[in-house]
Amino acid sequence: MVINSNDVIIDHIWLWRADHGNGVGWSKNKGANGLIVNGNNVTVYGLFNEHFQEYQTLWNGNNGRVYFYQSEMPYDPPTADAWKHDDINGYASYKVSDNVTNTKRGE
Repeated sequence: MVINSNDVIIDHIWLWRADHGNGVGWSKNKGANGLIVNGNNVTVYGLFNEHFQEYQTLWNGNNGRVYFYQSEMPYDPPTADAWKHDDINGYASYKVSDNVTNTKRGE
């Protein structure tokens, strides 16, 4: 899911990539990120984001807020090298972009 708009409110969302069971696998059902926020002033009440292959949440917008966050990392990387970037093992669950200059804390 990608949010490109400003002033968005999300109330409880569960984003999930299947990573176990029949017919699924690291190379079969790919999904890099569950949520990418490019807009400013985005507020999320209840974000559940699980099993994606890179950052579960990638936040690029300013003045963002998340009031509840639950995340699980993927269970199915076939090797450590398959889940690696820039010589870093794995990915953070929640990544705030280096370009973000202003954040808001939950009140």
